[in-house]
Amino acid sequence: MIHGAKHLRAFLAVAKLKSFTLAARDLHVSQPTLSVQIQQLEQHLNVQLFERDRRHVRLSPDGQRLFPEIEKLYEATQRLFQANSNHLPTPVHLRLGVLPSIAAAVLPQVLPPFKKTYPHIHIEIHDAVDLNLIKMLKSHEIEFALGAHLSTEKNIRYTPWKEDTMSVFYPIGHPIEQISAPCLTDIIQYPQVVTTLNTSVRQIVDAALHALSLKMEIAVEAHYLSTAAALVQSGLGLAILPTSASQAVCMTHLRSTPIAAPSLKRQLVVLQRENQSPSLAAQQFIQFLLNFSTS
Repeated sequence: MIHGAKHLRAFLAVAKLKSFTLAARDLHVSQPTLSVQIQQLEQHLNVQLFERDRRHVRLSPDGQRLFPEIEKLYEATQRLFQANSNHLPTPVHLRLGVLPSIAAAVLPQVLPPFKKTYPHIHIEIHDAVDLNLIKMLKSHEIEFALGAHLSTEKNIRYTPWKEDTMSVFYPIGHPIEQISAPCLTDIIQYPQVVTTLNTSVRQIVDAALHALSLKMEIAVEAHYLSTAAALVQSGLGLAILPTSASQAVCMTHLRSTPIAAPSLKRQLVVLQRENQSPSLAAQQFIQFLLNFSTS
């Protein structure tokens, strides 16, 4: 039996990923179930949609001809479901990778209104550093990622999202509090609580110090912002962190001040696989995110 959107979605997943194994994983169904759905759709349309051998899956001539029409039909079906409150859309699973700093500071603001608008989209968050986000993206563990644009990776598309400034975080009463616009030379007079080398924040800080031929005394390294903030609060040192971190960590005994250093900024981006159209759910999340950032 053909169940509309489910069979169309199965066809689109196999066509885009060129693999029944990856498509089944992406749709959270077993591979035999996916194969049956494709067979049912082929029988219903009376065409062969894919050409298969042991190593490859590719669209047949009929599959290539029907692909744009099926894609349009699926997207129109999804829009119809969303427009009609009496017909709930099929639940959709969306996996995204996020930098820990974004996961803690930004997602708590974005996700509640997004879930109200798209309650059928189930979101699975994978927080990781930039290098691991790229690996997960290439292995199809996630559909897209929110990261920092530190370098250009082959076969990855970068869409600018927002600029992230840096601030110095310190315990209440620390001498740095007396400086209204501290610069790097002011800050590195004191021991530093830094993030680990594979984080975008650390790479940006190290690059800024190197450009000015400055060195800092590292008191301790931490992977997560919450850990770094707690260590600053304990008096181990100061920390240079994204300004938005003040929304994600406990600031009861901490304060933060923007740093007077134009180079201490990072460009946040949406990362996607090149030459692969995002799912409708991914398109909706990305557009919502971009609109939210500019509102």
